[in-house]
Amino acid sequence: MLYINIPISVLSSSEYRRCKPLKRATWLNLLGYCCIQENGGRIVGAADWDDREWQQIAAVTLEEVRMESTLWTWDGDDVVVWAYPAEQELVMRAKREGGVKGAAKRWAAKPDAETPIPPSVPDLFPSSVPDLFPPSLPDPVALPLPVAIGKEREGKEREVKERESLAHGDGEAIRRMVRSYGEASGKAPSGEAEKAAMRLIQAGEVTLDDLVAKVDAICTACLEVPLLRKGFLPRPYDLFAENGWLVSPEVYRATGMRAPKTVDPSPGTAPKRQDWQIRKDIDAVTLEVTKIRSKDANWRHYQHQPDPESDFTEPRKALKKAAAEEIAALTKRLDALNDEIKTALPN
Repeated sequence: MLYINIPISVLSSSEYRRCKPLKRATWLNLLGYCCIQENGGRIVGAADWDDREWQQIAAVTLEEVRMESTLWTWDGDDVVVWAYPAEQELVMRAKREGGVKGAAKRWAAKPDAETPIPPSVPDLFPSSVPDLFPPSLPDPVALPLPVAIGKEREGKEREVKERESLAHGDGEAIRRMVRSYGEASGKAPSGEAEKAAMRLIQAGEVTLDDLVAKVDAICTACLEVPLLRKGFLPRPYDLFAENGWLVSPEVYRATGMRAPKTVDPSPGTAPKRQDWQIRKDIDAVTLEVTKIRSKDANWRHYQHQPDPESDFTEPRKALKKAAAEEIAALTKRLDALNDEIKTALPN
């Protein structure tokens, strides 16, 4: 049997649920071995097996089989497995017997060489093979090919001609032209681009000399395009397959020459700065004001409180006055920066 038929009632029975997981696993391995052997759920002569035989044959150990369990029992030297699907085994045996009988009826024994073949049975091996194309039918070579096969053959013949053309002098000139554009545009040349250029020449749309001259002018324009903007240039295949060679070289040159427009500052005025530059100065001025105020606070809260009539009174007044003047100057600088940021250029 290829499958184990275990009803749900078996898994919900008290015999199965009272056993520990180790005994359940042992029973499942024994049941699987019996189903493969189709032995009716009885392992004959199991008492003579050693531990290694149990491991190799039934995937269990001798110690596990010798445990007391309701899922299998020992009957003399035999092991009887509980809940073996005996009815399913009978069904499988009946199907096999029916299949053998049906095959015997369908494929009956063929007569030997001495037995004459009756006239009603046609000759399976005729002495001569008839012609595949009788004289009444036309020669198969002269028959018209289907449309799909004809188009496929035309495409292959055209590809062979293109390869032959590329192998001669025109092909070498086209190859150099495609490589030149690839180096100027930063795009990898390809064989498809060479074939597209050859098709243009074979169709008579342009001569080889004119095409080379146009591509050289385009290459000169592409060399002036910055490297970061070469990605907007067409591929070598698109240059020939999409009529990119008809576009003016100035269009290729303008692809990388565009720059953002800026307003020129009036004479005598400084150019506008960006927002991040002004914010950087504001942070620096604010930090400087904080440092000055911290020093002034530390001086005023100094542990030694001098007598107003002592020599320490005048230096303290001078330092306080200098700190106030410096803070006032930095505050004006901070107000000017806040006004400048309103008209600053964006990042």
